[in-house]
Order: sequence, then structure tokens, then C-alpha cells
Amino acid sequence: MASDSAKGRIYNLWLVPMLAVGLFQVFISGGVEKAIAALAASCFVMAFLYPMWIIGGIGAGDIKFLSVLAVFFSFSDFIYCLVISFLIGGGFSLLVIAWSCADNVRICGSGRLPNSYGHISIHMALPIGIAFLLHIGGIF
Repeated sequence: MASDSAKGRIYNLWLVPMLAVGLFQVFISGGVEKAIAALAASCFVMAFLYPMWIIGGIGAGDIKFLSVLAVFFSFSDFIYCLVISFLIGGGFSLLVIAWSCADNVRICGSGRLPNSYGHISIHMALPIGIAFLLHIGGIF
């Protein structure tokens, strides 16, 4: 989450070991069938969110991050956390829009806010991490 916020990237150096640990944990607790099902869930998340990346709605790193998290959670828990993370991201977006309007930043033409490319974007790794960590902590 920190690399996404600071540099706009989620590195595979973090994601690949996380995926390996998740698949190993599922294999140990449920066997080969469960590990294959977890890997299939991860691939499904990538395939499902790929169109959102094509239209620029979510970053590729966020999709990879979500696909790794799919290994660790049941389908219902994952979908619940995914919805909550998008709601948190929407809340962050509203805060950024309110901040930009207060500073007279023009957003109307592009629908985006300035970053290094002339736009401010919401890095979804933080809302995703918040939602999943709150769920792990039993908050919801």
C-alpha cells in the first residue's frame, strides 16, 4: 500500500511471495483441490477486473493486489471486502474532489485531478488494504 501511495506502483516483488504464501497455506489446510480453487479464484478476479483496467477505472497493480487477496478469503468475504474497498475509495475520491474545489483545481475537463501526468488519481491499494484489514480485525 505504501509503494502505491508513494510511487504509484505495486511491485511484484511484494505480490509474488504473498501469492506463494497464500497458496501454500491453502494447500496445507485444504489440499491440492483447495489450492487449485484458490488459484482459480485469483485468475477469475484478474479476468473480471481486466475490463476496468482497459477503460482506466483501476490500476493493474490494484488488480494484482486483489487477485492475491482472493487466495486468502472465501468468495463471500472477498466480494464483501471488495465492495467496501470501492466504497472507501469513493469516499476518498469525494474528499479529493472537495479539496481540489477548495484549491480551484480544474477537474471538469478530464474528470481527473492533477498528478505527475497532470491528473490526481486515487490509489486504490489503500482503500483495498483498509477494507480487508478491517475485515480481518473483525470490524465488519
